[in-house]
Amino acid sequence: MNKIELEGRNVRDVVLKYTKNGKPYAQFTIAASDKYKDETGEWKERNLIFLNCVAFGKLAEMLTGCSKGLQLRVEGALKRNKYKRKDGTEHEFMQVLVRRVSLPLSENSQLQRQKKQNIWEETFGA
Repeated sequence: MNKIELEGRNVRDVVLKYTKNGKPYAQFTIAASDKYKDETGEWKERNLIFLNCVAFGKLAEMLTGCSKGLQLRVEGALKRNKYKRKDGTEHEFMQVLVRRVSLPLSENSQLQRQKKQNIWEETFGA
């Protein structure tokens, strides 16, 4: 089974393009790392990686509003691609074929606070 799940920051604005057949696709890059607590109890990051991602169809169109710096959770499959450079040398790279994207909500995020406020208002009235 070829499956990858990662969470990280989008390092550039999502670009929507179209194939020769008119099918939409979006390209973006996720920066992800491992987090751990050091001996003093502080959170640290290590093993920073950048993964190129591509999504197709409706998902690609939905991603066009995702700007640089946005935290994303991506699920998909890894694909190895090759291409020839102008000098004739072959270059190989890995890419995530995106099947699903979600926006993780941290406890301190504005979206989370708004969601809690809406639940409060619906439950107890404004």
